[in-house]
Amino acid sequence: MIRKKLSFFKSFVFILFYLFVHVQSQTASDAVRLFENEKGFGTIAMGLSGTFTSSSNDFSAIYWNPAGLASIKKSTLNIEFNNNFFLNEVKFLGNTFDNSINDNYLNSLGGTYSVPTKRGSLVLAFGISNIGDYNYKSNFSGLSNSNNNLNFPIIIDNNESTYLFNENVFREEEISSLGKISQVSFGFGILLTEKTSFGMSINSIHNQENYSFKFNQNDSLNKFEIFPADFKSYNINQSLQLNAKGNRISLGFITRLTNTFKTGVNFNMPFNYNVNEKHLLNENLTFDNSSTSDTTFVSNFDYKIKSPYNLSYGISLKLKSLFLATSIKFQNWSNIKLKDNNNSENYFIQENFIIGNEYNSTIQLNLGTKYTFKINNLGTSLILGYSHFPSFIKLDNSSKKETFSSGISINFKHEVICNLSAQQSDWKIFASDNYSPSGTEESIKKIIYSINLIIGI
Repeated sequence: MIRKKLSFFKSFVFILFYLFVHVQSQTASDAVRLFENEKGFGTIAMGLSGTFTSSSNDFSAIYWNPAGLASIKKSTLNIEFNNNFFLNEVKFLGNTFDNSINDNYLNSLGGTYSVPTKRGSLVLAFGISNIGDYNYKSNFSGLSNSNNNLNFPIIIDNNESTYLFNENVFREEEISSLGKISQVSFGFGILLTEKTSFGMSINSIHNQENYSFKFNQNDSLNKFEIFPADFKSYNINQSLQLNAKGNRISLGFITRLTNTFKTGVNFNMPFNYNVNEKHLLNENLTFDNSSTSDTTFVSNFDYKIKSPYNLSYGISLKLKSLFLATSIKFQNWSNIKLKDNNNSENYFIQENFIIGNEYNSTIQLNLGTKYTFKINNLGTSLILGYSHFPSFIKLDNSSKKETFSSGISINFKHEVICNLSAQQSDWKIFASDNYSPSGTEESIKKIIYSINLIIGI
């Protein structure tokens, strides 16, 4: 008797259909991922949990509110290094698996130039920075009796039947993602009146992500021994390389209402991402006699994603040595749109429907405070911050996050400023897929350590 998993033609159709369904079902969430992983940059700004809308006063203003560039008194060189620590405690079938990533990198390099003026202020800024990342890892395994409905059509003597390989098996799954969201920026801030400044920045944004999914299922208990369903193991490896590019314009105003009280607004205009995805899928099914059946499929997708606008508003208050700030950020996630290269939404009707109906508008809340004093005649500031990120999914709070931050700034006679900060985010999610339907409980912790030098020129 001759056993085949599938004829060549049927195998190709099966994999093509699987990939089409899988890729398309992921596209809506992948579109949102381009924006949910954005965090901004700047050691002081991150230490204050992003409350820089009304008080930005260094190179990072090019991201938070370019109007803040106008408050910089001299030309500066800015350099920032980050350490990004990711920890995921995954609970699967009563066992806990620790997954971690430790990433060190140059986070930003840029400068500001204070243009000589007879009155007022005009400051130009240019630089590169990372404003987000895709770091994620999940690895777990165990003997599972849950039914994942995995089945294979097998041809015996030209007769095809479907056989289950679905429960009482050992399962292992590994998901990993690495990547950055970077931008090259040019901006300026100008003092319009004695109390009001305006700024604009033009940002070329580049998203890069390398994603992989590996799943193995094997008959460790020898439950599947009867020919032709004498399955030994099944493996699937998927990888995704994502590249997305777009140009975003930011506009901002800051107004000093009194000597101690300021307010600011920053508007990020909608723009289009041009996205390229390269997919690789490999399946391998092994039987007890060591015979195998495997399939490899490679695909390439090009499409566009229209980003929604977002609006930030902030206020800040300075009382002698104490500084207080707060800001809110509004973003309508349901306005994200997928398009083909001809700017048509016809191919993505289902995905755009999902985004429009399952995603919320959100208002992110940020709070920050700073206390300044002198140590050996050096200006020193202690910094604390808090952010609340509400869930953008209507019926699921899994994307809700809280972030706590702290930092210190030391001013060496205005020629060199050294800033240090740490920002910690914690959240929990329940994750499941078709291969491991029993699911996992994940407790995620992310800590970003940042050090920044501002050198007066």
